[in-house]
Amino acid sequence: MTNRCVKICLWICACLLVSCDDRIAGGTNDETHTEVAARFLKPGGKESASGALVQVVKRDGTTLVASGRTDTAGRLVLDLIPDGIYTISVSQNGSVAFVDSVPAIKGILILEHNDTLGPVGSLGGVVQMQPNHDPATVTVNVLGTDIWANVNGDGNFRLDGLGAGTFRLRFATTLADYSTTYVRAKAKDGQATELSDTVRMIYTGIPVVTGIMVKNDTLTGDQILSWPSPKYRFTQDYVIYRDTINALSPSRLRYATVADTFWRDTGASRGLWVAKWKYRIALETMSGDTGRWFGSVSGTSVPRALSRLDRGVWSDAGRSWGGRLSDLNGMMTEIDVNRTAGSVDVGIRRSANGLLWDSCGVSLPVRKDGNALQWLVGTGAGKIWCLGHSLAGDGIQVRSSVDGQAWVSASLPDSLWPSLQDSLVWVGTDQRAGIESSNGRALLFLNGVWARDDLPRQILGATDSALYATGGGSHLLALEWKDRSQILSDEGIPPFVSPSSIVAWQGTLAAISGGRLWIRDQTSWTLRRPTGLNRMAVFGNQLIVSDSTGVLRTYQEGP
Repeated sequence: MTNRCVKICLWICACLLVSCDDRIAGGTNDETHTEVAARFLKPGGKESASGALVQVVKRDGTTLVASGRTDTAGRLVLDLIPDGIYTISVSQNGSVAFVDSVPAIKGILILEHNDTLGPVGSLGGVVQMQPNHDPATVTVNVLGTDIWANVNGDGNFRLDGLGAGTFRLRFATTLADYSTTYVRAKAKDGQATELSDTVRMIYTGIPVVTGIMVKNDTLTGDQILSWPSPKYRFTQDYVIYRDTINALSPSRLRYATVADTFWRDTGASRGLWVAKWKYRIALETMSGDTGRWFGSVSGTSVPRALSRLDRGVWSDAGRSWGGRLSDLNGMMTEIDVNRTAGSVDVGIRRSANGLLWDSCGVSLPVRKDGNALQWLVGTGAGKIWCLGHSLAGDGIQVRSSVDGQAWVSASLPDSLWPSLQDSLVWVGTDQRAGIESSNGRALLFLNGVWARDDLPRQILGATDSALYATGGGSHLLALEWKDRSQILSDEGIPPFVSPSSIVAWQGTLAAISGGRLWIRDQTSWTLRRPTGLNRMAVFGNQLIVSDSTGVLRTYQEGP
């Protein structure tokens, strides 16, 4: 067989090898030392790319194996190279062509077709690692070329100097527990192409737990944590760490261990205090190894009693005299009683809106026939009442007025007075008025008549249909006026003790205890913000409250 026939056979075999591999750039390439030689052309495909730089790299490598130039016809001029499969790049004046999977047989590169140089482009993307690891430790190489790039701290990278084609990218990091990651990507001539998907580095270590969510259970104050399950086949449990929000250093002691991706911190609530916590979570493997935690989430435990502190609207209504507040015939009314050596002075203020007030008053005698008089003053059944009694047993003095200006006098039998020894408090509603003693006996104005009656002990408030008293300790009971033994409802155990007053308001109840305002929401009591309160009354859809400094405010409930 002649030498020419041998060369032709070698070329045919090389063509068969090339047809089995992927090509990167359109067109064909050629090389020297062959009788069948493909050419490289300038952009447009009409002129030969003579004198262009030629570089040869192993198909799966990044190290330059050989370099040379094209001749005047655009053919490759190279020294002999080891047999194998290579990627060839040909570049000139900002244009480039890449040919992938080019075989070298007996030191000669075998190219199939002519190829045309195109504008240089680039390929960019984003690398994602474990959130506690730095993407800047990653380098990316284009296999078959000597093109590479560093990934920056936010995970972005860009590979310049590429032509059109499909490239194999290799991502490697200096950190442990990562496998080299490979990605195929397509680039276009003269364009800045972006990878459609994030490159996620293959991690074989214990992953960190991310995406932790925390919310407050408004019924209990518990903190409810949840998080997505990391993709890790050897997950056994999750270790939870808890610290106070201002802890000087994170705790190393596990607070809880759970198997699920959900956990309720039943110890987060602190009674009537807002408690702030910081949580961290780490994964524990089946072999007992515990991974690292990364970051933390903060949660605020707001007990049910404090869940509505910021609801509603407070409005200033001037200053209080320090007297008893009530709604009398649609007028905001305050009554103050001041005993002096010569008289008992009853001051009365009235206002339709809490802004402009009219004042009046009445003076009551301190003695009757030389005997000291005890006076109790309050509102109820549409009137202001002044009831006076002495130890002489000479009857009960009654003064009444609808506006505090015109007064009517009357007297009642002494036998109706509730008690001479026990403390007395005023009870008043729209239709009823009276005096209740701590032993339960009372003088009541019902249906236009004053009469002796009995009330439950420790009356805290009243409406026309019900009395509110503590019963069985701290239970709040609603009792019918006519039948004191019949309980209308058991309002449950309030989170406060010894309330000073309770009123029915907006279909629910309001109470003052410990200087704070409590409102009953559906099935439980909740606090409102002001403190230091000592008086309360209902005026239309508003509450009237006064604090110990004399500031008078109205409150309307918000959503």
